[in-house]
Amino acid sequence: MPFYPAYFRWLGGGQVSPVKYSANQMYFAEGDLMFGVFKKDPLKKLQQEYRNLRIKARDLQRNGDIRGFAAISAEVEKVSQRIDILERSRDSND
Repeated sequence: MPFYPAYFRWLGGGQVSPVKYSANQMYFAEGDLMFGVFKKDPLKKLQQEYRNLRIKARDLQRNGDIRGFAAISAEVEKVSQRIDILERSRDSND
């Protein structure tokens, strides 16, 4: 997906649509919309944490630490649920 300024929205398939914002929203909506480019995506952060925990759980299981594997697997499930909730909330906002 190519980068477009905050006042455009990527529609897919090479289409771009202007987003209507008032002057106040351009600066203050959703916590400084103009600087939203610099904010990290919480979904990507959770997905990376999920991958790292899965790798850690795999390594614990291979080394025979089943209790450690069970504990990390429980954390993986919690992160997975948080990812699902975040994805659903984003789908409902679109």
